[in-house]
Amino acid sequence: MEKEKKPYLVGATPILHDKKRFEPNDVIELTEEDAAGLAGHVTPAPAAADESKATKKGGKE
Repeated sequence: MEKEKKPYLVGATPILHDKKRFEPNDVIELTEEDAAGLAGHVTPAPAAADESKATKKGGKE
């Protein structure tokens, strides 16, 4: 069974997760365990960001 993922907002420093680079202010879907491992680098995304950026999966376009 796959764990539930929730949207998180990347902080001021780019991060590398699952071999993908996520820039500041990107929204990334993470499990609570993944988010805990990135503590200090991601925060729960505000509800408005969920709809506008949830489809963005990171990396430069």
